[in-house]
Amino acid sequence: PEAVKMVLETVIAPTYPKNEEWEKLVAESLLQCKETTKRSGDVFKEWKIIDQLGKLDGKPVLLMRGEHDLHFSPVTSSQPYVDAISGAELITVPGVGHSPTIEASDFILERMVPFFKKNQ
Repeated sequence: PEAVKMVLETVIAPTYPKNEEWEKLVAESLLQCKETTKRSGDVFKEWKIIDQLGKLDGKPVLLMRGEHDLHFSPVTSSQPYVDAISGAELITVPGVGHSPTIEASDFILERMVPFFKKNQ
């Protein structure tokens, strides 16, 4: 229960549904995927996407990260991805975790629409 609360409050951020059904779902998911997560971590240990990002040079790229994303926190850990793509833009979505498109969809759309219009 305490681990579930930590995941909900830090990974999924303050935007998660605060109800018992949601917490139960997350708890069950954590139990089911514990071993799978460990194995997938081993598989992806050698995979470095940053080595491939230069292929996007000259193309419009908008990178978004959640302010409380444990994978890309602090924001400085996102900067190498931006630097690897000439002309890429980075937006930090306030108050959310690793899934800003789910947690702050309105915020995302407000930034994506002008970005797409600018880069038609």
